[in-house]
Formats: sequence, structure tokens, C-alpha cells
Amino acid sequence: GITIFVPKDSAFSSLKKPSLSNLTEDQLRSLCLFHAMPHYYTLADFKNLTDLSPVSTFGGGQYGLNFKDDKGTIHLSSGLTNTK
Repeated sequence: GITIFVPKDSAFSSLKKPSLSNLTEDQLRSLCLFHAMPHYYTLADFKNLTDLSPVSTFGGGQYGLNFKDDKGTIHLSSGLTNTK
């Protein structure tokens, strides 16, 4: 299985309207691969990912994700953005 991260609509509210439509095909592919991990993780699994950080995405080693469990809330850091 795989795990796919899908941002909420609010994540795009600060972007200029044509920002995603101006991406090249290779840039779109890279963006999609960065948002997917080559393993299926349940919500409970994310607590254990803290010890494995950074965890690779389909985007490759340079696009690893860091996880931190803060009292049951999982924080994710990509180096470009932080979310929970």
C-alpha cells in the first residue's frame, strides 16, 4: 500500500491563482510524488515514525518527511513547511 498526504483547501488559499497551473509536467509529477509514501501507514503508525525520521517519499531521499508525536498530535515537517 501507499500513504498519500492531501492538503486541505485552506493550504492553497495563500497561493496566487495560476501558481499550480504554471507548473511543468515534471514539476507536477515531483509535487505528487513528494506527497506520497511507499508504504501504508495507519494513524497509529505515525507515532512510531518519529524514531524513523526522516521518512522517504516517492519523491526520493531528498524529499524526506520528519514526524514528531506531541501528546497524540502528529507534527510533520518537510523542511519547506510544517503541519499537523
